[in-house]
Amino acid sequence: MRVSIGTGGRVAVIGAGAAGLCSAKNLRDFGSSFKVVVFEQDSNVGGTWSYSEKPGSYSVMYKSLRTNIPKEVMAFPGFPFADELPSFPGHSDVQNYLESYMTKMDLRSMIRFNVDVEKVWTDEGGRS
Repeated sequence: MRVSIGTGGRVAVIGAGAAGLCSAKNLRDFGSSFKVVVFEQDSNVGGTWSYSEKPGSYSVMYKSLRTNIPKEVMAFPGFPFADELPSFPGHSDVQNYLESYMTKMDLRSMIRFNVDVEKVWTDEGGRS
């Protein structure tokens, strides 16, 4: 199904976790003339999967966390997890997967790290 989303303008993707990376890639690959920028509050991609014990980090997970769905289901189309990983990989495996996806899909230049989004508004033309 093809959906017309217009041309020109800017698209802000908030967060460079799994959904943000996938959104950025697909918006770019859609062939639109949008400028896509991903705003990430942390210093790395990963979102929920970015584990840190540092005080003040945005990490919401614990050290022994594993996925609750198999890697075969959660992999992005055309980009499988490594065969040698268990079906339910740990958080560091998912983090590595997301970093590899960012690199392989050439998304790093679209991401602005260490940025807190506090407000989103529309411009005079009615676009956000």
